Order: sequence, then structure tokens, then C-alpha cells
Amino acid sequence: MSEPSERETMESQQQKLENKKNKNKNKRQRIQNITRAEQIQQKKIIKESKKQHQRAKAQQQQHREQPEQPEPFLRQMVPLPLNLESKDDHQENITIMTYNILAQSLCRRELYPKSGDALKWKNRRPQLIKEILHYHPDVACFQEMDYDNYTITFKPEFEQAGYETFFYKSIGNDKKKHGCCIIWQTSKFTKLKHLTLEFDQIGVPTMPTNCIGVIVSLEFNQNFSNDDKPNLSKSGIVIGTTHLYWRPQCMYERARQCLLLYENLMKINEEFEFAAFLVGDFNSSPLDPAYKLMIGKDSLNKEEINILKDSMKHFIDDDEESKSKESKDESSSSSSTSSTSSGVIEKNESIAIDQKSDRTLLDTTDNLLSSSMTPSLTTASIESSKTGDLIKPPLDTLISPPSPTLPDLLVKFSEFPQCISLYSKYYSLIDPENVNHNEPKFTNCGKFFSGALDYIFHVNKSSHRHNVYQTGETLKITEEEEEQEREEPKEQEEQVQETPEEPEEPEEEEEEEGKKESQKECKYIEEKLLNDNITEKINKLDNLDNEIKEIRVLSLLRMPSEKELNEFGLFLPNDKFSSDHFCLMVEIENIT
Repeated sequence: MSEPSERETMESQQQKLENKKNKNKNKRQRIQNITRAEQIQQKKIIKESKKQHQRAKAQQQQHREQPEQPEPFLRQMVPLPLNLESKDDHQENITIMTYNILAQSLCRRELYPKSGDALKWKNRRPQLIKEILHYHPDVACFQEMDYDNYTITFKPEFEQAGYETFFYKSIGNDKKKHGCCIIWQTSKFTKLKHLTLEFDQIGVPTMPTNCIGVIVSLEFNQNFSNDDKPNLSKSGIVIGTTHLYWRPQCMYERARQCLLLYENLMKINEEFEFAAFLVGDFNSSPLDPAYKLMIGKDSLNKEEINILKDSMKHFIDDDEESKSKESKDESSSSSSTSSTSSGVIEKNESIAIDQKSDRTLLDTTDNLLSSSMTPSLTTASIESSKTGDLIKPPLDTLISPPSPTLPDLLVKFSEFPQCISLYSKYYSLIDPENVNHNEPKFTNCGKFFSGALDYIFHVNKSSHRHNVYQTGETLKITEEEEEQEREEPKEQEEQVQETPEEPEEPEEEEEEEGKKESQKECKYIEEKLLNDNITEKINKLDNLDNEIKEIRVLSLLRMPSEKELNEFGLFLPNDKFSSDHFCLMVEIENIT
């Protein structure tokens, strides 16, 4: 058999190449025969796989940058012992809170050196919101709330949770960013009126403080009542809040501001006769004269009156202590201070407040507001929610108010009913180990002070202060005694010079005087022991309830103990506590 020719060989190779091409062509044709839907599905799978990978990577990155937010320290409402099974379903139960939330504009590293990242707003904001909404108060009053944080954070969050809000800050100082805020559940209350007070523009302040007060009157809604509560629509509460001046030695100024808030709350409540409350950060310990004047149990003693007299002088903020502390109450340095990402130091900006709803007016004719020294020049704004009308007294006659006198202030306090601190009255029943001077040991825990500064006062209209005008008379007696003490040495010297050889008087008179003094001292000690004994005995709920006619206290929010503070850290704010103050809350029955 002859070998294939060269030509045949070439043809054979060409045939093989052609067959291979046809094979590849058929393969490509089979791939192309896959349906369009299958191709789209395959592309979607690939694309989704890439997206999932990118999301997982982003979540890992975010988790590394923002660690998990720690849970705030949440406390329990503790019922009073005799109220465990005695709630009246036919009465309206409401909760009232007060909380100094620590304004972010006041957060300074030098004031809170050990707070670390807990001082940053991005960490404090969610904790504060979670804590407040967890307790879900019916009415809450906040102090040190920044205007920017109110508009951006708190107002939307509260409105979403079913609250209406009212905020006010001093219009006398643009550097002061924070103010007071009152919120209430719209399902239970309707605001009738509100009142704002600029304490520096009422009466004669001892120094500029930029402190303000806010009062609202709230009526219970019809839908909150039922057939068992026919009179509920005619009842409600009037509540005032403030953040009094911080400087420790300015006791008179705090007492003056406290009286302004108190008397205007009573004035606005004359129209409604609701249960009345004063709550807030009073910057006063239970030993402060302002606190004692509020509760009105006893007249101030000579030492306390002298302290008030000494604190009436004008203080000049030129020392280092005041500058350091004032930095907690105002924005730092100039308006060019740059803002940091942590929010610990913010830019100093002027605050745009709604002047339509928060206007400061001078009232010279209606005598709606009277200062502690009964001046003719007063400042406030009042609005009716039903009519929207603003009371606008004429401004053509302005008379300079008289100089303040301490007897005026003391006598004016004596004209009002006692205020009862609800925690002082009842808290020892549920947590006796955590009480100091009848108040919780701590409502504030900071670098400069740890103790009780925040209170929920109820105006006990059925009470009368002991020895109504004794405070004013005591002051006069004190002044006479001081004059006598100054004159006695002179008289003794004159007697010695005139009769140097006069025989000594019998010791019987001295012994008699000594006996009298001893009897007085024994009587004082006996009365003190008796009062202390009474204080211990009346810490029974049935007796306490008899002292308050308008409301009945059902439960109190438990305060952190020293052990818990030591466990989580004494330096606030920290991971568990978002402010250097603790909120207080009471549950009450309105039985008027």
C-alpha cells in the first residue's frame, strides 16, 4: 500500500482542524443556548455575594470603632410599706421626676478628669434617653439641658414617646447654652398656662446669676378620666422647676430665687387650686437656710440668720475658684473656640430661642409677680394655651425697686404654707441606711461636692408655719442682741472706773442666773431629744399621710447606695451614670 501523498496529508490535517473548530463552535453554541433568565440569576448571585462580603467587612470595622454601649444603671420604684396593697383604683396615679442631666456644654475635663469617654455626648445621649424613657414619668423636669441638644435630640425623642415639652433658658446671656425643660404625657395632661422667670430681672439680686424658673399648670385630660372619676377633668397639678445659683456662700441669693419661684407658683395656682410642686436642683443641702425656709418647720436660729446677712453682699467673680467653677456654668473662652468630635468642648454660639412663646415681660400693673422685696419692677411671661393671648402690661412707668432687707424675705416666707420634701418625709421608710439629715445621702456626686441638692417639694396647703412672724422678729432680736453685746463691755468699763472699790455683790444672784441658764440649756436639750424622738416616731406612714391632705405618696425611686457607687466608680459621669446627678421620682395619688 502506497504511502499518502503530501497533498493528502495536508488535507487530513486541515480536516482535523476543521473538526476541532466545529467542536468548539458547538460548545460555544451550547453555552449560548443557556436561557437569559439563568444568566441574570447567576449575575445576581455573584453581585449579592460581593455585597454581603462588603457589609460584613463594614460591620466589623464599625464594631471596632464603636464598642457596644454599656447599659445605664436602672433603679426600681419601691412602694411604701403600708401602700403595698392599698392603691385606690378610683384615684389618678401619676409619677413626677426631676433630673439634672448635666449639660454637655458644661462638660470639662478639669471638672471630670476620670470620666474618660463616658463624658462624650455620643455615649451620654443614648444612655440618658434610655434611662428617662425606662422610668416613663408622667411629668418630668430637667435642669442643665442644652438648647441644641433639646431641639436635636430630646424634643423629637420625647414627642415620639408621647410627651409634650416646654423649654426655657436665660435670654440675658447668650454664652449660657443650657436651661430647664418640663415634659408631660399628652395622654394624661393638657397645658393651661406657663410662666418663665428671669431671677436677675426681678427685685434686687446680689449678683448676676442668669438663673431662671419655669412653671406650668397641667390639667388632667377627659380621656384620662372615667365614670368613676367625675371630677377628674377639673383637677390637675401646677409644677415649677429651677436650677438655683451654685456659689456656696450665696445663700441669700438662693433663698431669694427660691422665694420668687415659690410665690409665683402660688400666684398662678390661685386660678386653679391644683396640687402644687416645686422640684429641681436647688444647690442647697438640707442644712442650707434656703432649704429650711422652704420646709418651714422651725424658725432660723441666730447663726443661720447671720449667715444669710453676711451672704447679702455682692460677690465679685475675680478669683481663681470662681473662674474654675464658672467654667462649669458658661461656655469656655471666646466664640472662636473650635468644636471637638467628642462634644466635650463645644463652640460658643448664641442661642436662637423662640421669642414668640418665651418672651420676658415687665409686669407693673397686674401685680401677677411680686419679688421677695415687693418691688414694683418684675419680669415674667405668661401665656394661656387655650386663647394664645399674652398678658402685656404697659412698660411706660418703671420704678427702681427698693434695696433688699432680710426681714422682708423671712416674713414673706412665713406667709406661705410649708413645703414638704417627699423624699425627706418617706425615703427612710424604704432605705433607712441611705439617709442623711432625712434626705437621701446622694443626689449629686461630683468633684466639688457629694450630697443632696435635688428635691421634690409638695406645697402642703393645709399646713401652717410655726410662729408665723417669728423669723422676722428673731432677726430684730438678733440685731438688738448684737447692739447690746457691743455696748455691754463699755458699760462694764464705766462701772469699774466709777466704783473701783465697790464691794462684791452676793453670789446668790449669780447662782440664780446660773440656774436659769442651766434650766434653759436642759430645756433646749430636752426639746431637742423630744423632737428627735418625735421625728423617729412619726416615720410611720399612717401618721405621715395625715399631714398631707391633697396627695398620697405610693412609691419612690430608689437612690444608689454607697456600695453601688463604690462598685461602679465614685467619679461621675461614668459607664453606668450619664450625669453627676441622680434623678428622683415619686408616684402619687392626687386625692383632692
